[in-house]
Amino acid sequence: MVTTLVGRDDPTRFGLVEVNGDGRITDYRYKPDSPFGVAATEVFVFNAHRLWGLLALQNT
Repeated sequence: MVTTLVGRDDPTRFGLVEVNGDGRITDYRYKPDSPFGVAATEVFVFNAHRLWGLLALQNT
């Protein structure tokens, strides 16, 4: 997940995440009414097993 700081003027345009002191995401809300956290500007979901297999094939 790629995040960036955004101003509080229009948080409803973004999905927002909250992170703890270790940088781990603890909450995600899609276009919330009230601002919090940082904007999630890109969200990627991968099947890790499949991804590693494809990467291994590329390197052979």
